[in-house]
Amino acid sequence: MLILLLFLSLILFGSLAIVFSFLWEVNRKKLKETQAELGRQLYELNILREVNDKIGYSLKTRDIAKTIALTAKRLFPLKTASYAVVEDAQVIFESFIYGVASEKYQQEVKNIVLNSMYALDDSLKHFSITQIPPQIFEEKDAEVDNDISSDIVPKSYFNIPLVLNNKFVGIISITSPKEKVYQDKDMSLLYKIVNQSQLAIGRLENVIETEKGKIQSLIFSLSSGALLFMREKEGDLKLVTLNNAARAFLHLDGPLDAQIVLSQFKFEGNMVAEVRAVMEKKQMKLFRGIELYEKRFNLYINPVFDNATLNVIGVAVTIQDVTMEYEAERLRENFTNMVVHELRAPLSSIRGSAELLRSNKLDNEDRVKMMETILVSSERMLNDVNQLLDAARIQSGSFQTEMKPSDIISIIEERVKMFKILSEKRHISLVFEKDGDVPVFSLDSLRMGQVLNNLLSNAIKYNHDGGNIKVSTLVEGKNVRVCVEDNGVGISKPLQDKLFTKFYQTSSEYRGGGTGLGLYISKAIVEAHGGKISLESEQGRGTKVTFEIPMIGVREKQDIQAENSMNSRDYLN
Repeated sequence: MLILLLFLSLILFGSLAIVFSFLWEVNRKKLKETQAELGRQLYELNILREVNDKIGYSLKTRDIAKTIALTAKRLFPLKTASYAVVEDAQVIFESFIYGVASEKYQQEVKNIVLNSMYALDDSLKHFSITQIPPQIFEEKDAEVDNDISSDIVPKSYFNIPLVLNNKFVGIISITSPKEKVYQDKDMSLLYKIVNQSQLAIGRLENVIETEKGKIQSLIFSLSSGALLFMREKEGDLKLVTLNNAARAFLHLDGPLDAQIVLSQFKFEGNMVAEVRAVMEKKQMKLFRGIELYEKRFNLYINPVFDNATLNVIGVAVTIQDVTMEYEAERLRENFTNMVVHELRAPLSSIRGSAELLRSNKLDNEDRVKMMETILVSSERMLNDVNQLLDAARIQSGSFQTEMKPSDIISIIEERVKMFKILSEKRHISLVFEKDGDVPVFSLDSLRMGQVLNNLLSNAIKYNHDGGNIKVSTLVEGKNVRVCVEDNGVGISKPLQDKLFTKFYQTSSEYRGGGTGLGLYISKAIVEAHGGKISLESEQGRGTKVTFEIPMIGVREKQDIQAENSMNSRDYLN
């Protein structure tokens, strides 16, 4: 009985041992699988981080493919890791060989890669193939057979396509001389690495394209011309950027290349030679005031450097329009000369007249003439100085008008009467034709008289002896239009727009001096009244200047006369 119990105990103990041993083995395998999976995931994360670090901010497809292919050897047993990418209308192929691989093996790898690419994009068959010499690594891994015969070809392989921004750009291929080496999870792992890299590069490209778009928008909206030429492998220049301002300055249109654009810089220097000199010397060059197509420009030629190598990779050209500055400088010089001339003549007259008066050798009649000369010359000087002051006030924004009820017809009649004395000396007919009644309204009578003085003075100055001048008024709705028309020398169309600018004077045998500010000030006065002024002219057939102002604060003339009479009585009392 005791022996039986011992026997049963041994059986029970053995069974339990067997059960525990089985459970332990099962758990051990599960634990090992779990550890292996965790290790694989950690390894995958490390590989992804390494790929991202190696790629960095490179957007070159070849760099991306090469980095992933070199990393594959750490994931799988393999004989070759290869890539082929599309670059500059060609297919570039490169292999990394671990251990020994025959020529036949290498050729078969190339065929596998290219045939896979052609299957995905048939148009690539027309591209040339550039094969980079393979890199061979010593391999001590037992899973790789280094004693491969010349007849062995790849028996296991898989390919992963490279797609960046929905565009097929290349392929990565892994091969082995052994059968059934790769499983779905291997391909999934490499696919995941490639996909993550593609997503990262895609996001980077989108960011760069967005920033590039902003920069291009800024460049194309610049008022200065901007051009960028990049140096190509053969030493030629490629036009990369040409904004709208540069097109306008250089009169460019249609498809363009670097040679066409550079040939448009027609000045004393040779633009192609200047650009190449800047690239060679690595120094900026500036040309001031070069003349192109009847305009003046400052030209800045700057070398463009590669940040990594500091080599010159291109040239940036900036075209700055300085026509207005040159024109302003010319006007300043002309104005200085004009002021000297205009003030010298009346000052000489005043000085000469004063010396004669001081000599006490003149009779009463000559004394009167000298006094008149001094008076006229001083008035002329005072008028020129007042015009200069008015021009300064207009430019500074401090020009003002004093609006009060006034009769514009009376102002015109007074000015016509005053200038008739001058016109009759040259036998010029001066008439005033008014159209109906013009009511009294608010205006600056002194400033409006200044406008009429200038228009009538010009009409007489630029007229022929025996010519005609007509002043007319016309009421249209709530506006009154005043015209001063002559049949004098006129002015050509291209010069008419300049007449209302500062210091502009026409070159005419009839020009009798002046500051060149009359029409500029007249325009400011009319616009201060809320009106506008215009000029029509034909060379040799006369000029018509018209200004139109609104009739603001219309009053009856009898009311104005009654107020003036009351003010007179108050003054006398």
